[in-house]
Amino acid sequence: MQTSSWRRFSALYSKELRELRPEIVIVVAAAVLICVTMFVKSGTSERDLLVLPIVLLMGLAGFLPFVATFKLLGREWSSNTIYLIMSLPASGELILGAKLAALISQYLLGTLVVIASAVVWLYPHLPELVRSLNSMTGIDMQLAQFIPGIAIAYLLSLTWLFYLISASFLSQLISKLFTRFNGAITLIAFVIILMLGSWLMEISRSFINTSSSINIVGTDVVSGLQQAILFMGINSAIYFIAAGLIMMISILVYNYRIEL
Repeated sequence: MQTSSWRRFSALYSKELRELRPEIVIVVAAAVLICVTMFVKSGTSERDLLVLPIVLLMGLAGFLPFVATFKLLGREWSSNTIYLIMSLPASGELILGAKLAALISQYLLGTLVVIASAVVWLYPHLPELVRSLNSMTGIDMQLAQFIPGIAIAYLLSLTWLFYLISASFLSQLISKLFTRFNGAITLIAFVIILMLGSWLMEISRSFINTSSSINIVGTDVVSGLQQAILFMGINSAIYFIAAGLIMMISILVYNYRIEL
């Protein structure tokens, strides 16, 4: 039984990844092109100008999975393949879970490839960067001490994407409960869920004292980094829980309210 469910999930996951293949190829190919250009322009001033394409590509890699949430679910209704999907022996957990896994995979692959490109660009500048940080803070710190903060910031972006995907799924499914104005209903429902996200941010601030600004430059840099990591960690946990609850509601709507 479990093997059969896993096979169905794998088949659905592979199908969704094929839908996302063009966007994934674009980001990866652009990142590879940037890296090749950096090696060709090594030792020249033109190499430093590549930081702008890297920043833009990072934004694109983070934005495309969100856009694709409407593509993966909406296309099934527009192409009428929803009738085939819902006739399969697969529950909403498998169908929406496969879409979620594919979108997260797209985000991980795209952003990690771009981050690798950024590291390649940054590598020659590391000694200068470390000296500048130590000069600003007045503390002899190693670049490795910033890695936990960078990692938790990436985790926060991942949980925020999970929240956006769940909100997108639920808003689209809610609109399918109506026969008219589906686009407007999707937008209204999505905005309401995002407003809930702002309220969640206020809850997170109640767990940590933010009356004073987080100081990551100056003599209090160490405690400032610790405070920033704690703040981002709390936000990650809250968004993960909220996204999980929204995803559960989406699955219930898909299973019990969406009809062929």
